[in-house]
Amino acid sequence: MQVTTNITRFDLLAFNLYVIPRMRSTYITGIVFALLCFAFLVWKDGSPCTKADWVKYSIISVSSGLGAMIGGSVFSLIGILFMSSKTNGILGAHHYELLESGLLEKTDANEGLSKWQGIAEISESKNYILFRIAGHLFHIIPRRCFLNEPEGELFLTNAKAHWEKAHNKASNPTP
Repeated sequence: MQVTTNITRFDLLAFNLYVIPRMRSTYITGIVFALLCFAFLVWKDGSPCTKADWVKYSIISVSSGLGAMIGGSVFSLIGILFMSSKTNGILGAHHYELLESGLLEKTDANEGLSKWQGIAEISESKNYILFRIAGHLFHIIPRRCFLNEPEGELFLTNAKAHWEKAHNKASNPTP
């Protein structure tokens, strides 16, 4: 199966607004910053001794952790939007093809095969089919690029079948 789509900055924005709150690293960042802030307060002002001190330290630490999560997400999103272009193959036309060996992607800037075993996960949102290659690296296919909803579901079903076949082989090697 094949599909061609046009990835826009809006797609990158919508995709990241969907993915960032669902990524564990977002929350790890917040927790680390909250703990660092708490440690700084203890170093600067000493250990909290009263209930009021504990409340103050907790509010400041949690607020800094939330601020770090939101600030880091915004900074990351701005960087992604400014660094993405047709020249580097992130924006513009993308041709995807499901092959027995993997997901083939062709753009004006590059061509690559992501083997099914190397794809970490295939998931979906209301507007996108998502192929997570690793960590924060995804191929995104907007559902609008299919002629109709059943065509998009067939593409997703076929992709998942290839992926499951590859991952079952990897987890159950024959002797």
